[in-house]
Amino acid sequence: MQPSQSIARMATRLSWFTVISIGLFVAAGAVVFWYPGYIAQAVPAQLEGVEWADLAGWQKALMHIFGSIAPLLLLYGLWQVRAFFELYRTGDLFPSGAGFHIKRFGQALVGVAVAQIAAGAAISAALTAHLPAGQGMVAVNLSSTNLATLVIAALIMMMGRLLDEASTIAEENRSIV
Repeated sequence: MQPSQSIARMATRLSWFTVISIGLFVAAGAVVFWYPGYIAQAVPAQLEGVEWADLAGWQKALMHIFGSIAPLLLLYGLWQVRAFFELYRTGDLFPSGAGFHIKRFGQALVGVAVAQIAAGAAISAALTAHLPAGQGMVAVNLSSTNLATLVIAALIMMMGRLLDEASTIAEENRSIV
C-alpha cells in the first residue's frame, strides 16, 4: 500500500471521528443547557453565598452566554480540524489549504484559553452582583492548562505556516515536472 493511500484512509477515519465528536459535544452541551437541575446544582458549589433561585434572569442569561463562548470556539476549531482531514482524503500529501485550516484550529485554541479566563471572571462578577456590598467578587483563574493550551496553539499555528510553505513548494515542483 502506498503512503498516500494509507494517509487517505487515516484521514477518512479521523474526519468521521471528528464529526462524531462534534455531534457528541453538541449533544452534551444541549443536555447541560436544557437540563434544569444541572446548573442549579453547579452554581452554589462554585460560588459561596450564591443560590440559583436568588439570581435574576439577566444573571442567568449572562452566565449562559459567557459560559457558551469557549465551547463555541472549540466547536469552530473542531470543524477546522474536520476540514483539514477532508483535504487529505484525496491522498495528496501537501494539499492546498491544509495550512489554513490547521492555523484556524490553533487560533480557535487561543480563543478558548482566553475565553475561559475572561468568562470565568465575567460569570463570577455577574453572579455575585446582587450580593451586599463587599461580598461581590471577580474570580480570575489562570491555570497551567490555559498556559499549555496557548503553547500548543502557538505550535499548531507555526505548523500551519510551515505546511503552507510546504504546499507551495510541492505545487511549484509539480508544475516544473
